[in-house]
Amino acid sequence: MKSSSTLDLLQRKINYSFRHVSLLEQALKHSSQAEKNAINHFGRLEFLGDRVVGLCLAQALYQKNPKDKEGQLAKRFSYLASREVMSKIAHEIDLATYLIVARNEDLQKTCNSTVLADALEALVGAVFMDGGFEAGHQVFHKLWSNKFENDAGIAALESKSTLQEWTQAHGLELPDYQVLDVSGPDHDPIHQVQVTVDGWSAQAVGASKKSAEQAAAQKLYAQLIKRNS
Repeated sequence: MKSSSTLDLLQRKINYSFRHVSLLEQALKHSSQAEKNAINHFGRLEFLGDRVVGLCLAQALYQKNPKDKEGQLAKRFSYLASREVMSKIAHEIDLATYLIVARNEDLQKTCNSTVLADALEALVGAVFMDGGFEAGHQVFHKLWSNKFENDAGIAALESKSTLQEWTQAHGLELPDYQVLDVSGPDHDPIHQVQVTVDGWSAQAVGASKKSAEQAAAQKLYAQLIKRNS
């Protein structure tokens, strides 16, 4: 159990004070801390928080991008709801230091990007249960406010599709992706990926295989466009 002063610090970071602190404690409780088959960990709140984040995000994108068609809104949504973005937000508020895990669990190994993203959604779900949608909405905007203008991140997310469409339009074989190396600790791996098209290749690294592939595709696409210009 975390001390009240520790929980107070987290509440100040998200600019929300819980009326029912038990909800916050549940949002921070990893499944390793719960008894077998128990439901008193953050899993249920994560399920709820995922929907709250989704609705808040969809509304924000609709209002912030009045000229975007639904396809572009969907791309922005996919990026801002991605594991990479949510785990980054979790790191910004040091969420891992507040999680309650079993004593025999290695905190660094347990708190990988997937767990951090899930815990962030659980935190939003707990706020929603404690204070309603308006409270959840305010905390969402507090946490995501500086993420909406990252067009580079959105472009990287769709770069694999862009590269594949380009190769098909030019009668070439589909891009070939290869994982060259996986390094770093288990909880924070670094993936090195290479993508090849028509004898041209590019390499990139990322926190996940998917993000590394996207970054490599973005690099190779830029090379191919330059070659054909």
